[in-house]
Order: sequence, then C-alpha cells, then structure tokens
Amino acid sequence: MRKSHRKKVAKKSHHKLKLPVHLLHFRGYDNTKDIDKILSEKKLVQDVLGLSNDLLGKLFSQAVELLTHHQYTEALAAFKLLIQINPFVSDFWIGQALAKKADEKYSEAIKDFLVAQTLDPTRPEYYPAAIDCCLEIGQVKQARKFLKRFIRICCYELSGDEQKFYMNEMRDRKEKLA
Repeated sequence: MRKSHRKKVAKKSHHKLKLPVHLLHFRGYDNTKDIDKILSEKKLVQDVLGLSNDLLGKLFSQAVELLTHHQYTEALAAFKLLIQINPFVSDFWIGQALAKKADEKYSEAIKDFLVAQTLDPTRPEYYPAAIDCCLEIGQVKQARKFLKRFIRICCYELSGDEQKFYMNEMRDRKEKLA
C-alpha cells in the first residue's frame, strides 16, 4: 500500500463524534458540585431521585415476577437497578442472588447472599439457596458456615411451625455436609 493512499484512508476514518440532539443540552454542564454535595451528605440514589418506598416496592414486585417467570437476565437487570437505587435492602440482594443462582453463576450468588446476610442476618429464607450454591461449586467450608448460622437462627429466632418448616428444609443439606 502506498503512503499517499494510507494517508487518505486515515483522514477518511477520522470523523467527529456527533451527539444526539436530546443530549446536547448536557454538553459542558459541570455537575461536580452537585456530586460533591450528594457524597458529603451521604444520600442514597433513592433520596436524590425522590423515589418513594412504594415505588421501589412495585419495582421489586416486578423483578420478583420476572424471576418466577424464568426470565433470569431481565430479573438480574432489575435487581441490579434496585441495588443501585438503595443498596441497603437485603431483599434486593437476595433477589439478585437467586437470579444468579438460577443462571448458574454460583460464586457470584454466594457473594450476594453474604451481603444479604450482612444486612439482615436473622432472615432464614435464603440460607438453603446459599448452601446449594456452595455445594454446586464445592465450597463445603462456606456451606457449613451458612448451615451453622442457619441452625442458630432457627434455634433462637424462630419458633413453632416456622422453625419446623426450615429445619425440614435443611435436613438433606445437613446430611450432605455431615
């Protein structure tokens, strides 16, 4: 290839990035002061956007519906959005973990279950799924930790039928870890 031809090709390939018309009004806008204010006040995205808990509840219900209809990719995207809006709700992390488990991303699901456990350690609902994820990828030590914590919750936090239900739910997993 001749030099002159290469220069012409190079000149033709350089083109200016054209923004869509609806994005032009943001060009040159300096929002660093707003971001600094948000970070200094330690507000959640939910507060900044003015989203109510009721609206988040509706979004959560839709995400759960996607999960129950086996639309795991869409459910995962919905739970990620909810976590970005408010990362301190354990239900969002549990939902994301369940979507990852259903999509066979077990190690990622375990991480999300651990975050949920940190946010709300006394909820027994997700422990069986967390143990299943651990067993799928051979993390027996982590599965035993989940089981130990689960048994502690069942003994001290639950009673009656609820306690019996969860202990029956855990029986076969307990045998696998014995």
